[in-house]
Amino acid sequence: MAAVAAVQFGGWFLLWREGVARAPLIGLYDIVALTGLGVALIIFFLWHLLAIYRQGEASPAKRILRDFDGRRAIAVVIATVLGPVAAGAFSAMKAAIPLVVPFYLDARLTSFERIVFGTDAWRISHAILGRATPLIDSFYLSWLPVMLLAFNLVLLSRPSPTKTRSMIAYLLMWPLVGTIGGYLMSSAGPIFHDALLGGHSGLLDALQREGAKGSLLAYDHLWTAYANRFATLGGGISAMPSMHIGMACWLALTLRSYFPKMQWAGWAYMAAIWLSSIHLGWHYASDGVGGMIGALIVWQAAGAVAGFRLRGGRSDFQTEAAAVD
Repeated sequence: MAAVAAVQFGGWFLLWREGVARAPLIGLYDIVALTGLGVALIIFFLWHLLAIYRQGEASPAKRILRDFDGRRAIAVVIATVLGPVAAGAFSAMKAAIPLVVPFYLDARLTSFERIVFGTDAWRISHAILGRATPLIDSFYLSWLPVMLLAFNLVLLSRPSPTKTRSMIAYLLMWPLVGTIGGYLMSSAGPIFHDALLGGHSGLLDALQREGAKGSLLAYDHLWTAYANRFATLGGGISAMPSMHIGMACWLALTLRSYFPKMQWAGWAYMAAIWLSSIHLGWHYASDGVGGMIGALIVWQAAGAVAGFRLRGGRSDFQTEAAAVD
């Protein structure tokens, strides 16, 4: 994690020296990180306590102290310290994308999807699910707390090849898919299309009419930050590839590795987030495909890194994966 944080911070520093990137809001990300860790610790402790009682332990307190892993605790502390640094640097670099690479892909993505679907993908969604817009709007807000909780629960889990792969993939997603991918495929998304390219698509009118209060507040906040160039928590505009879908794919892959029988929940959540991102106009349908492809590539790369040591021509991870499959 230290290497990823260093790369993210180094990239931000170069942009900051050029006067492009703003200072990262590390303090605010500290609050987010500590909140996520706190909730995960409560869930983790209760789960562990329940397991102890099921085993008929005579002295649960002594068992908890005996099970305490100092090295794991140190790793959690390091991750909690470095995580906000990486997140703050990522957000600052994301906000700088249009200053380095002006949004160029929106018109192409719009034209491509009109060829594929016959119209904008969000129009189809609103024609079918317009009445569900408030529910979809609220559901989309679940992404951040779900990702925070999932990351921290993996972080708190026992060391294993599965944990190693999941953590490596999570850490690599942000600089590779989020930062590099965002700069290479600079785009803003349908919700910002009119403000950036002109015209009147009617998307904001539909969101207003159908009651997407959360998305409209977020739109105003992000557009104001973009127009006035000030830093904000979760700031920056970037559509392709979608980190919302990419990280939801990471969650599904992680859930498949830990609980194969429950993986359907992860894939269903990813599909719902993808549909929601299209419906609310944050992403083109293509952005979700880009995010998934990026996540799958990173997941495979993380598996190779996690099982780099070869045994009989096969890596440790490959041996484990074959046993699971």
